[in-house]
Amino acid sequence: MKVVRLGRSARNAAGMKVRQPLAKLTVKPASDGEKNAILRNEKQILDELNIKSLELVADASGLVKHSLKPNFSMLGPKYGKLMPKIQAVLAKSDLDALSAKTLSGENVELEVEGQTVVT
Repeated sequence: MKVVRLGRSARNAAGMKVRQPLAKLTVKPASDGEKNAILRNEKQILDELNIKSLELVADASGLVKHSLKPNFSMLGPKYGKLMPKIQAVLAKSDLDALSAKTLSGENVELEVEGQTVVT
């Protein structure tokens, strides 16, 4: 039921009706119990969501793409003319590591033209 509910929610968010068939549903079960339940009810899930195949993954990190964009209204007054260079340094940085820091609430420190910029 949880997979079907989440699948319908994802379809609604994307504006795709259930009548439109999809090629694949990728699910990352939280436990072995969930995995077994999904496999037992695979046909029902696929029929309910109008999907052709189901794929279970153990690691969801390959399904997520991170991107970072500086908050210009917050950083602009403090760093002014360095903003284009800060944006360039962010573009060349390891986005996964910076995103992990940002999501955990840590400050990100960048070295821009000999200055340490803390965001």
